[in-house]
Amino acid sequence: MLKKIISGKIWTQLRLHLGSASLRRVKNMLAGKSIAVVGNAESILKHNFGRDIDSHDIVIRMNLGYKVKNSKSQGRKTTILTVAAFNFLNGLYEDKPECELLSLMSNKVVQYSKPKKPYRKKYFVYPESLRSRLANILGGARPTSGAMMIFLALLSDAAKIDLYGFDFFKSYNFYERRKTPVPHDFNAEENWAGSLAAAGKITIYGNDNKTRRRVLKRRPLAAPQAGFWRRLLKRLKLAG
Repeated sequence: MLKKIISGKIWTQLRLHLGSASLRRVKNMLAGKSIAVVGNAESILKHNFGRDIDSHDIVIRMNLGYKVKNSKSQGRKTTILTVAAFNFLNGLYEDKPECELLSLMSNKVVQYSKPKKPYRKKYFVYPESLRSRLANILGGARPTSGAMMIFLALLSDAAKIDLYGFDFFKSYNFYERRKTPVPHDFNAEENWAGSLAAAGKITIYGNDNKTRRRVLKRRPLAAPQAGFWRRLLKRLKLAG
């Protein structure tokens, strides 16, 4: 009966959210740990950060970042892998990179079915409430997956948060040459990260502030959606 009332995408998302690791569980996973958040900037290949990255308790990579091009620069270890778009999942199921947790970062991912094996029982749906809080800090722009994971690590009382491969779009991603507009504000994210570094909350390795940022048109943001649970309650009330 319930499935008939909330059929379609809402039913799929309900099953997905119910199977997700809780925010508390993920915070406990990060609490007190040394964390390396490894960005996908091509400029990371100029450095030999690999050994330092792999020495951390937790290593977080984004999207196709698990396809390491140079282990001396990028390391090999992956503890948490984030996925921001459904098309990344297709390659993920073929490659099956090892990780302890798969973090689904956007509605572009969670509107589809639950993750397939081997990630079916070890995934996490990033809360829309945290994404909205960070967007407000960044002046309304949609945060990147990297910024969202930095924010989560900060809220989890991690012992140490180190950033590698973040030059805030001064170089291309090491695995693609993006030309399409994006909804992110890299200036705002760099200023935010810089303020955290100045306060001693994170350390940024390899970001050359003298390098000129690549010019990339920002895509207008879509109207914000209500959180999943709020949409579900509204659907149930209408059905009643």
